[in-house]
Amino acid sequence: MAVAVRVKVVGTEQFEELARRLRETGNGAIAREMAKSLRASAEPAKAAAEQSVLGLPISGHSSGRGRAQREAYLLSRRKRVSARMAQRIREGAGLRASTANALRTEVTASARTARLRIKVQKSLLPPGMRKLPKHMNSGKWRHPVWGNREVWVAQTAPPHWFDDPMQTEGPQVRDAAQQVVSSYLKRL
Repeated sequence: MAVAVRVKVVGTEQFEELARRLRETGNGAIAREMAKSLRASAEPAKAAAEQSVLGLPISGHSSGRGRAQREAYLLSRRKRVSARMAQRIREGAGLRASTANALRTEVTASARTARLRIKVQKSLLPPGMRKLPKHMNSGKWRHPVWGNREVWVAQTAPPHWFDDPMQTEGPQVRDAAQQVVSSYLKRL
């Protein structure tokens, strides 16, 4: 399940009214422009979440050679390794950077739903990391060491890396989104 925070916007009737009017006019350019403006209004919250996850101190039992071990493991999984592939593996992002890169802003406006949502898009994460943002938000998780199901390690991090920035920035995002919706209602 994706990590997402839903901020209930009082007055979503305006948003739904705007979506209805946009459908009636059939002007997709205005709808795309409005969605772009709404995404921009959510950018401060998304940036705060990115900074929060990138600065997250994660602790657990480690040999201190995580990057070297990951590189050796990934290189051993390939039959042929070009110089370019080896370089990409060496520069491979870790958990925090991958999670920050997977943060997305989603705007939906339909007859029944009007929403602006910031979430971690799991499909942008490597298959083995897709559940980790949610566990990181809870503050603790366990995993096998390099896929060895006989050796497990527990890791901890300060909880709420995602929830806290969303609660802090939520009111500003809500106000900015309402201003965007009001301005587009006036244009139509």
